Amino acid sequence: PASQFARAALAKEFGIVSLAAVFWNGGVLEYGSTERWSCRPKVRIDLAARLKAVCDSSGAVYALFWEEAAGVLTVLEHYSPPTRVAALKAKRGDSETFATRSRGFSIGVGEGLVGRVFASAGKQLFPDVGAFTAERFPRTQHAKEFGIRSIACVAVGGGVLEFGAVEQWAALPKVSFSAL
Repeated sequence: PASQFARAALAKEFGIVSLAAVFWNGGVLEYGSTERWSCRPKVRIDLAARLKAVCDSSGAVYALFWEEAAGVLTVLEHYSPPTRVAALKAKRGDSETFATRSRGFSIGVGEGLVGRVFASAGKQLFPDVGAFTAERFPRTQHAKEFGIRSIACVAVGGGVLEFGAVEQWAALPKVSFSAL
């Protein structure tokens, strides 16, 4: 109804029948369509650049953004600094990283590190994931294989930002999460 949307006449003039608004960069991103949506379409932003910024500012050797659909979290985007990728390629002889290996995982909401952080809408630092069992952290073997020691998870942007390092972090690194 027009009473709920101040620009209803303008939307009607341009044939806009579906409209969505999402938190974005400290403000609101509004977008619409001439097609009727049954649910809000996901907006694809340049996540790789934002994940790179997280790695650059925190010293992380990878960053992942997990998105939720139907109660399951999967990796939407990943990033590893080129120096890390080159070092792993020289050592291993392939292009695999902890980030690329994590792409194939799916995690239920409330399960594992990422799922629990998503469910709580919080943030958490895991200073030594090597000490975890596979039940608590199913990617434990991959973390060990790629030398990942600390992992930070932050619920942001309707998903979870995960980033990690080969050294042990004593505190959650200070990075800007508002752009995710």
